[in-house]
This record gives sequence, C-alpha cells and structure tokens, in this order.
Amino acid sequence: GLGEMKLDLSELALEDLDVELGIGQTIVSLPERGQFAARIEGAIGQTIVVIPEGLAAQVQLDAGIAGRQVPDGYRCTDNVCTSPSYDAADHRVDLEVSQAIGNLVIRH
Repeated sequence: GLGEMKLDLSELALEDLDVELGIGQTIVSLPERGQFAARIEGAIGQTIVVIPEGLAAQVQLDAGIAGRQVPDGYRCTDNVCTSPSYDAADHRVDLEVSQAIGNLVIRH
C-alpha cells in the first residue's frame, strides 16, 4: 500500500505472521503473549515494530540502505538482535524484518 498504516495485533493470538508493505509509514504492534514467528517486509519509508515489554524477541534485520534502531539492552551480532530474556521466555517472537530504503525501528 501507500501512505500511513497502523496494524494493531496486540489482542490477537498469533501462530504466524507474514506482512508485505509498500511505500510510507507502517506501525505494527505485536501481542504480548504467545510463541510465534513473524516476517515483516517493507519497501520504501519507515517500518516501526512495537514489541511489548512482556514479549521476548529474536529479530533478524535486513536493513538494505535503511537506518535501524533497536531497544536498549538487545544484544546484536551481525544482523540478529536478541532481547535479554529471550532464551528462557515463555512468550516470544522469532521476527524477520526487512526494509529496503528508509528507516527500520524496533521499540517497546
């Protein structure tokens, strides 16, 4: 699509998520509970993924020529960033995020 989009998934029980975005700003809010895999692919613009405090995350980032930002405390090795509580968490997401051009933000 084109323009601004807010995708609030915070009240859903997810098993798998696959989102392909177009041009503009997109904010995707994930649920706090569950164990699921997610793939979010942006083209041009800004993609913001909101990960609740109670959801641990391992994020594989493909930022192309985009800037990237992750929360303080995440451990990053190459293009993989992991939240502090990921290994022992009951509620967690395995997230792949790509942004070709623009800005990629992971936040709480």
